[in-house]
Amino acid sequence: MKHRGNLCAVMTGRQGNRHMHIFWGDSVRHMKIDGGAIELFPAGTLVGYRIKNGQHGRSFLFRVVTQTNSDFGSMAALQKVPGVMPTVSILIDRMSDVQRNRLMKVFLFLKHKGIDPATMRDRFYYRSATLIHAKQFNIHDIGALL
Repeated sequence: MKHRGNLCAVMTGRQGNRHMHIFWGDSVRHMKIDGGAIELFPAGTLVGYRIKNGQHGRSFLFRVVTQTNSDFGSMAALQKVPGVMPTVSILIDRMSDVQRNRLMKVFLFLKHKGIDPATMRDRFYYRSATLIHAKQFNIHDIGALL
C-alpha cells in the first residue's frame, strides 16, 4: 500500500484467515489487488473498519487526518491500524460486534436528528465510546452528548 498525497489507503478482502471490511465511510477510489482491494479515503473522512482473524474480530472507528487537517478537533496522537496507511486518529477502538452495532445505532440516531455523523467533532466520539463500551446502553444518553 502506498500513500499518495492526502489519501489514506485501507485494505479490504481476505488474506489467509484474516477478513477485513469497511462498515462505515465512502471511499473516493477502489483498486483491486490480489485477495481483495484497497479503498482510498481523503483527509477528514470518518471510517469504520473491521478486521476478523479466525474467530476473533476487532473494529475501529477512525478519522483520516493529515498534518494540515485539524478541522475536527483531533486530540489524539496518530496511531497505526493494521491494513491502513498512513497512521490515523482512532476515535473508538476494540469494539466487539455488540459495540459495533451500538455505534451503528448512534449513526442512525444522528441521522434521525438530521446530523451527518461525519461532521461530528472527534470529542463527540471519544465521549460516545464510554457509552458504547458500557454494560448498559441507552441510545437516548447519546442525545445528552450533542
